[in-house]
Amino acid sequence: MAKSPKTQSKRQTGPQTRASKRAEMHAFQEKLLHGSLEEGVSDKQFPQIAKQLEEGDLSTLSLLFAGCVKWSTEEWKRVFSYLESRKKQNWKRGLEALSLSPDFALEVRLRFLEYLAQQGALTEPSRLEEHRSAKALGDHIVSLLETAESPESLMTVIPEFQTLSPLLIHEVIRTISSQRPDKVLLLYEALLTLENETVFRVIADLLKQHPTEKAAQLLQHILQHAQNKEIQKIARRSLYHLQSTGIKVEPPHTEPEVPPLAKPQFQIRMAMVSPIDGAGYRAVWLARTKPFGGYNMVHLLLQDQEGIKECFGAPITKKELPEFLREMQRDDFPLIEIDSAYCQHLIAEAYQTNLRSGTEVPREYFRLREIIGEPERSFTAPLIYQELPTQEIEAQPYHLANSAQLLNSKEFQSWYIPQEMTEKYLPKLQEMEVSPIIVSPMAQKEREEDILKALVEEFFTPEMTARYQRRLEEMAYLLLRMGREAEARMAFAVALALRGKQGKEVFTIPFIRKIVERSFFKSEEEEEQAAEREQGGLIIPSWR
Repeated sequence: MAKSPKTQSKRQTGPQTRASKRAEMHAFQEKLLHGSLEEGVSDKQFPQIAKQLEEGDLSTLSLLFAGCVKWSTEEWKRVFSYLESRKKQNWKRGLEALSLSPDFALEVRLRFLEYLAQQGALTEPSRLEEHRSAKALGDHIVSLLETAESPESLMTVIPEFQTLSPLLIHEVIRTISSQRPDKVLLLYEALLTLENETVFRVIADLLKQHPTEKAAQLLQHILQHAQNKEIQKIARRSLYHLQSTGIKVEPPHTEPEVPPLAKPQFQIRMAMVSPIDGAGYRAVWLARTKPFGGYNMVHLLLQDQEGIKECFGAPITKKELPEFLREMQRDDFPLIEIDSAYCQHLIAEAYQTNLRSGTEVPREYFRLREIIGEPERSFTAPLIYQELPTQEIEAQPYHLANSAQLLNSKEFQSWYIPQEMTEKYLPKLQEMEVSPIIVSPMAQKEREEDILKALVEEFFTPEMTARYQRRLEEMAYLLLRMGREAEARMAFAVALALRGKQGKEVFTIPFIRKIVERSFFKSEEEEEQAAEREQGGLIIPSWR
């Protein structure tokens, strides 16, 4: 029986509407990307699209950004400029939703997040750092694949996948697969050692794109080790696809396991770190025993905002080690021996900071990573929390009240507010000293206080406060290791007081106040030494 015209019309409306919308968006996109969409024209020529973009309609936004991976920088600017010109800015919420969509490549989603962060419209800032880390990891693996000849050459970076969310694991693997299809099987083989369900699922699906016996072997491995039935089903489908292309698929066979020969254990014999300086730098030294005697020595320079800045290593004999350590020890900046696993943890933590900050990792680090090793146990907090009683320290006001005394210690001599920040506020303090207007000492003191508080408000952001807290936690542990428990308790008290604070709130902490003040004002001893200079109470610190 023939369908009525009315029924046929209803059935055809949906597809026609979608096709029409795609065609209209294509025309709109062409004009926008080529800069031929004049201001105000879109509302007349493309009223429906203009309205839906303003409202943040996801399907319309998805169509707008179709193919954006090939856009030039100028084309991206044109699109965002157009969106910013709209009266309603609901499209920003839609853009953040698109950053969760697997329909867009990792680099595109990262661009969405970076743009929203610049606009102050990103509701979950942590997602930006996660995507940056994932992008950095993917780029690094692509560079490693340039020279990789075996899965073993990639094993040093494989553990980094465990720090990613399942969605980002999926995206990083797919991105690398599209960029280096000729060598990606090496990565797949290395990744399968993780026995991670997300890894199994992604690779089981991607292997059907590689009609080789090696791909079939990897699929057999997944079938033998994956417990999830859905993953096994995906692996079987991929195997069937390979068979249909003529690849011979051998049935899995098991051999009796033979216990491997025990490998010689090369232990870390020494792990030493320096105190942290005012810019967040610290030196790290590790010595691991090596075959036929002696040690492999590794040195790293870590910075708490960027990560690993330097790394190099060299062999050293047992006889040379004590003399080397004596030469490295300095009265003003000693090396302190610490728990070797915690030292490895600090290095691993610094590497993650490299990935988050986008700071290039020294090439030598990857060559020496096996010598550095991974910590045998995990650490959920700095070691000082295991050494000193938190509640007792917080309950005794003496430690915090006297914390400014720490700045008299040689280990804290470089702790100042950065030069670029003091230079911004120094003229304001100098104006007070040369001003012809006579004010009372109390009024002058209040004005000075306001200027210092303004600096503190700007400098001690939540991120910077957390950085100072961690520095002081680490310094407290090192002071304790050096047998200086009273100072360790003061440093720990400051770290505890910084928790959850920011801006002017931290100015009440004596240690912080002293850092700010000494970044501008001379001590009595410095006044005597500089009596002939005519700068009043203001100084130009030694680093200027």
